[in-house]
Parts: sequence; C-alpha cells; structure tokens
Amino acid sequence: MSRITAANYVNTHLAPSTFLLRSVFLGYITVTLLLLSAGVWPLEIKTLLVVFLGKELQRCRRYIFSMTGNFSLHIDGHCYWRNSEFQVGQITFQCPLGFVLEVGELHNVKRIPLMFDAFPAQDFRHISRICLELKG
Repeated sequence: MSRITAANYVNTHLAPSTFLLRSVFLGYITVTLLLLSAGVWPLEIKTLLVVFLGKELQRCRRYIFSMTGNFSLHIDGHCYWRNSEFQVGQITFQCPLGFVLEVGELHNVKRIPLMFDAFPAQDFRHISRICLELKG
C-alpha cells in the first residue's frame, strides 16, 4: 500500500513503537523492583507476583507487536486498519508523543496507540492534526 497524506486523509503503515515498548518495560521493571524491595510479604508471594508480572509483560509485548499494518485516518472520523473500517469514538489519550484512539462500535471497542516513532515524521504530523481536529 502506498503512503498517501492529504489535507484530510492519512494513509500509512503502522509499525510497533519502540518508545511504547521501552516505556512499558521500564514500568514493569519499576513495579518489580518495588515489589522485591518491600519487606512486607514472604518470598513465596513475591515470587508468585513477579511471575504474574512477567506473564503480563509478555501479553503487553504481544499486544504492542500486533499493532502493525496499513493504517488510514480520515478527518470525518473513519479509520481503516487491518482491512477493517472503524469509526473513531474518542481520543482517550493525547500528548506530544502520541495519541490513543478508541475505535469501533459499542461492544467492540479497540484502543489503537499512535506513537510518534511508529510512523514517518510527516505522517505523524498529519495524524496529529487530524486527531486534534477530531478532538476539538
């Protein structure tokens, strides 16, 4: 699929965000270190909680790596991703580093993280402008 950006439309490829991966990993490492340094619980419970945190980290990594594919966003709120059409419900998170789009219907809602390093810089600028237009 070719990359297209226009005034009201962005068509690009969504790649896994290394910034998001590193942030999630750092968060889990911080929680694990805090858990291990707390002297309140026995070692067996700490070990069990660390195993659960490791499993959750694996699930998060798989989720982030699955956020790939051709992506297009229209200024009217239509989003095409993985050969499916979605309607943007709301933008649940917004900062200069990225956005989280909530797309789908009432009972089938997906959250798509759009981080700055998952796109070429020009495409991210266009996506940012469209997201700000959708939010406002």
